[in-house]
Amino acid sequence: MAEVRVKFNVAMVIALIIAEIFSLMWYTHYSPWFNHMGHRYLIPALLCDCIIVYVLKYIKEAHWTCRGWEDMAVLSLWVALFYAGLQGPHYVYDTYSASYFLYHVAHKFMLSFIILFVLHNFKKIFNSYLYYILNRKYFKMADLHIQFSIAMVIAGILAEVVSILWYNDRSPWGHRTGDRYLLTALVCDALLVVLLKFVTDQFYPVGRWEDGVVLSLFFALMYAALEAPHCVHNHRSFTWFFFNTIHKFLVCFVIVFALFYFRYLG
Repeated sequence: MAEVRVKFNVAMVIALIIAEIFSLMWYTHYSPWFNHMGHRYLIPALLCDCIIVYVLKYIKEAHWTCRGWEDMAVLSLWVALFYAGLQGPHYVYDTYSASYFLYHVAHKFMLSFIILFVLHNFKKIFNSYLYYILNRKYFKMADLHIQFSIAMVIAGILAEVVSILWYNDRSPWGHRTGDRYLLTALVCDALLVVLLKFVTDQFYPVGRWEDGVVLSLFFALMYAALEAPHCVHNHRSFTWFFFNTIHKFLVCFVIVFALFYFRYLG
């Protein structure tokens, strides 16, 4: 099984504080995409920001080398797209506007970017960061190639089957039906398949089902940390939030499982 060691430093604490200040400025009383204020939102937000800071620091140190702000932007975009892929169907089903959903995704991107920026440039921010930027001539971007396979198609179909069974008309945690939800869910499932395929190919090889459980749990916790403050602010019940997080775990696990066991199909 994977081993995780939690260790915070000064840079992580500063990143946490700056990230929460940014969130408070983003969701003010004057913002057109609602406001998230008060201790009911702030306490869960701080706890979840701790998780996000630690996860991003782990990714940055173990799997994703940040040579410049472009690499931070790419990693932040991956986090935002992952959130969009998991949360998109629920926003559509709950009839939220496209602008509301877009601003929430943009918030996740900016939040991740700010955390990565502070973690990477903590020492330079207070001495010679401006000189460092002006004298840097070369940047390297991450390269990404997307190629669909039969295994990826099967993974997308199985993921949607799980969602349909999970959110049926008799489920106690709500139901998701209709063309408005299904079309968006299929697009988001395709996005999740591509993201998880990239992760399993490049960073986290899956050799058995236990590895799939660990990876799926990792992404489910990441989703929970990003979504929990909004659920608390919107007075969602803990049961509703818990079963939605379990759903994300199952979807990720089914996708990883299908990608691994149907890989021989091409």
